[in-house]
Amino acid sequence: MRASAGGTSDESGCGGSSFRMAVIVSEVLGIPVDQLDVTWANTDRDAWTFVTDASRSCHCDGKAVYNAAKDCVRQLVALGARQLGASESQLEVRGGDGRLAVSLDLRHQR
Repeated sequence: MRASAGGTSDESGCGGSSFRMAVIVSEVLGIPVDQLDVTWANTDRDAWTFVTDASRSCHCDGKAVYNAAKDCVRQLVALGARQLGASESQLEVRGGDGRLAVSLDLRHQR
């Protein structure tokens, strides 16, 4: 599953699973659900996984989606720290309007 900012939600997954995955990503990244585009794995591009459908996908795939979104935040903060010459503790990732931004909090500057 891939979620990216700015687009429509593809409900081709079973039982509203796309929406549930988008809610998880929305909570972590701070991007409104309606700004996320959720797509399901394509076996031409992605490794095969056990079939998860209906409500089961939220329990089976939801934690992986959560962890991927948290890792996205971690990577953005690390990149921002390198680019801005700041410590990671000075940075935060904020979402809004379908975009993510890394911001520098100068109050915590060393």
